[in-house]
Amino acid sequence: KASQRLRRPGEIVATRQGTCLDLALLLSACLEWIGVYPVIFLINGHAFPGYWRSEEDYRAFYDPKKVVDRPAPEAVLERPAASPPGVQRRWMSGSQAAVAVLREVQSGRLIPLETVWLTDGHSFAEALEAGRRNLYEPGAFEYLVDVQRAREHGVTPLPLPDKV
Repeated sequence: KASQRLRRPGEIVATRQGTCLDLALLLSACLEWIGVYPVIFLINGHAFPGYWRSEEDYRAFYDPKKVVDRPAPEAVLERPAASPPGVQRRWMSGSQAAVAVLREVQSGRLIPLETVWLTDGHSFAEALEAGRRNLYEPGAFEYLVDVQRAREHGVTPLPLPDKV
């Protein structure tokens, strides 16, 4: 598999350059900073951020008692192939959760946002629509990385050096 060097936030701003993953991570960090519950969608060869419309929607996705048509937490969690046996990433919903994730997007509870469009002169509304379209290609969805859930399970951000 190919690898990619991630840019620091200051480098993205200073050079006005960033890959889809750079932009997804940057906007997710900004959303988290202001108290919004960010996610990162990973599809075939692409990454883009999104966010839960409310804390209630976020909590309900992982609590089957709150909404009947949502899956049990175990159904939306997956052990990624890179994880050691028995290790479950409780903040990653894999391909078997694609239907549940799409249901959340279609209901308006989970909002995908195409950040590449935002940097290319498109409106926020167009970036929202492009984010939704990204998910409609059959088989494209790979993972939903839930940043808030990762924090609740002890995943912390890397510290930034003094010069960013």
